[in-house]
Amino acid sequence: MRVNRGALLVAGLIAVLLLPSLAGAKRVTVLGSLTVTRNDGVAPLGVPLVDQVTGLSLMTNPGIEKNIPQQLPPYTIPMFSDKDKATGQGSLDTVVALTNTTNAPLNVFIILRDGEGDLLPGSPVARTIPGHGTISFVVSDLIQTP
Repeated sequence: MRVNRGALLVAGLIAVLLLPSLAGAKRVTVLGSLTVTRNDGVAPLGVPLVDQVTGLSLMTNPGIEKNIPQQLPPYTIPMFSDKDKATGQGSLDTVVALTNTTNAPLNVFIILRDGEGDLLPGSPVARTIPGHGTISFVVSDLIQTP
């Protein structure tokens, strides 16, 4: 009986160390697309940009130190996110930097869609880019978890 309790205790401790903590964990895993449009205040998903914005997208993997860059335009790009929102750790995420090429502030929508083309919760996200200014964001920070 003593051996069985000891074995159960050791097995329990090993399980606690090996299994990830699920309390409060919000893992975001999404493969989809990101579109940037001009928020005209009328169209629910904005209107297409012509040349008001330029930018850069990076799919980053902190474990391998590999970055995959993509220049904007085009204003619809693939995006991937696999990150635990509670700890900030993950395997892949997409970082986007957008620069306004005009003198005036520009209101934009950042539209996130899943692999099937459906809007993700909380999408579109409204942002303002100052005249000749730059904003940056991480896709996992924009995704709302239930």
